Amino acid sequence: MAKGKKGNTAPILDDVTIEIAESGLFSYTVEAFDPDPKDKLKYAFLVDGKETLSVTIDNSNVFSIDAKTGLITSSNPLLTDQVFDFTLTVQVTDKFHLADIGAIRLLLPPLCTPFSLDIGDPTTNPPVAVDASDAAYCFTTDANANTHVVISGFGTNDIIEVSGVSSLADLSFATGPDDFRDLWIVYGGPSGTTEIITLDNVLSGFGFVFDYATAAAAIGFDFMTIA
Repeated sequence: MAKGKKGNTAPILDDVTIEIAESGLFSYTVEAFDPDPKDKLKYAFLVDGKETLSVTIDNSNVFSIDAKTGLITSSNPLLTDQVFDFTLTVQVTDKFHLADIGAIRLLLPPLCTPFSLDIGDPTTNPPVAVDASDAAYCFTTDANANTHVVISGFGTNDIIEVSGVSSLADLSFATGPDDFRDLWIVYGGPSGTTEIITLDNVLSGFGFVFDYATAAAAIGFDFMTIA
């Protein structure tokens, strides 16, 4: 916490995460704490280390911040049929030019149908077929439960949330051995359980898939997260 020549203390701005439950124009007022209550605070976004009062994302939606009040608004509605995860970096400065920086993370999950992938048994049964083409799905799976499933119609509005692992690096990702358009996701649990999820016909091009980063790049979007 910085202090000025006369013992003035910098304002405090915490990081926050905001999950937006409904579509519409976004509005949020940044809450900064100033130990010196008579100070007048100034708010701004930081982009590449430079102050600005507006940030454009996706070449269309503009987020603006009021320099005096810290009110952040959007120019266009945030749509709930699209996954949205964006962080705005905000700086608050007092009259002594003492400043603090905070991250405002905006989360907009898609409207989706919950579906557990903890089905099938790779030791005894063929994979269970799941068709994801009819809706947006929020798939869940416990990496330490027996799973053997093939998902067809997997798209940009679908996502897989994994529990039972500390990171996506614990899973194995590979191009399907029988069809280069398929993605294989495999995990062997410590108790002898096996997780096999195949995303049918999702890979584009002929790039070699060997981890989550290369899998997401080949599919064209992020499709997994950790619970």
